[in-house]
Amino acid sequence: MKFISFAIDPGESSGWAIALTPDAANASGVARTPHERVAVCHLVAEYVEDTEYPLVVTAEKWNARGWRNVFYTALGLGRSFGRWLDHIELILGVKEQHFLRFHPNTWKHVIFTADELKGISREDHKRLVCQYTGVPEHDRADAMCMAMATHSTEEGLKAAESAVRRAKRARKKVV
Repeated sequence: MKFISFAIDPGESSGWAIALTPDAANASGVARTPHERVAVCHLVAEYVEDTEYPLVVTAEKWNARGWRNVFYTALGLGRSFGRWLDHIELILGVKEQHFLRFHPNTWKHVIFTADELKGISREDHKRLVCQYTGVPEHDRADAMCMAMATHSTEEGLKAAESAVRRAKRARKKVV
């Protein structure tokens, strides 16, 4: 089944990517402002309109470890994710409960081999995803990998099928 994967890596500089296949991201970047997030959502809407493919929104999932990280996660990633939520629901019509959420290790193991990931540090991971995607910003590279990985997972296919069912129900309500 063909579908559009729109992935976001929330953070101060949120990486985002759109992929139509598991082989490459069709568009990607970093969004730092509300205007940039709105523009990205409109770009995704154009892809949906042009292709008529179902949309799967994927966002990085995180676990805060320790009290210090809970504080920073709530104020950092959670805040950034919330900013994306409003734009995605308003412009794309996708509610949070329909998002596919991946822990970083989930998409990393789809893209990379166990040997490539064994004993890798955070800095080495950043270099690896940037090298793999050919872009210098690791947030953008993470989103690109996540968007491509969505196409190679059973969860991605199920989310696309669910999006098709939701669209059919919405069309029946309009008629």
